[in-house]
Amino acid sequence: EKEAEARAMAEKEADAKAAEAQAKKKALTAAQQVVRDKKTAASAAKKAAAEARELAQAARVKAYEDLLAEAQAEAEAKAAEAREKAKASREARTKAAEMETQAKLAKAKAYWDAFAEKEAEARAMAEKEADAKAAEAQAKKKALTAAQQVVRDKKTAASAAKKAAAEARELAQAARVKAYEDLLAEAQAEAEAKAA
Repeated sequence: EKEAEARAMAEKEADAKAAEAQAKKKALTAAQQVVRDKKTAASAAKKAAAEARELAQAARVKAYEDLLAEAQAEAEAKAAEAREKAKASREARTKAAEMETQAKLAKAKAYWDAFAEKEAEARAMAEKEADAKAAEAQAKKKALTAAQQVVRDKKTAASAAKKAAAEARELAQAARVKAYEDLLAEAQAEAEAKAA
């Protein structure tokens, strides 16, 4: 009866250890999925930042070219108009056109500088966010490694418990056989003594 109780207790403990190991394995799988999702998100963020920088560069160049084209066209129109006028009037109008062209160019340069500043800020923010994502992924990886070590330790403990239970059953069996043999020897000796 004691042996049966010990066996049942050992089997129950082994089942509990196995269930705990299964739960740890599921938690490990979920943690790995989280890490993969984080890596995917970080990669997507870097790709989006690169695309945004390319689009911003293209938009900036296009806007600058449009402003230059507009200034050039306007200057040419002013020059044609000045040529049609009298010499004195033409000189005055040409001067005015040049001043307006300079104003256009100054406006284009100011736009360029402002856009470059905004682009630099966006790039710095995107790089900072990417660094944060990478640091978070590294922390998740470390946590995942620690969880894997815990699972391995749990598996080792469960194996040791099963081995100890098997040894206990073997010892109990041997003790039971020894006790039975002692009882037989004692009964045989008593019978021989009675016969004598």
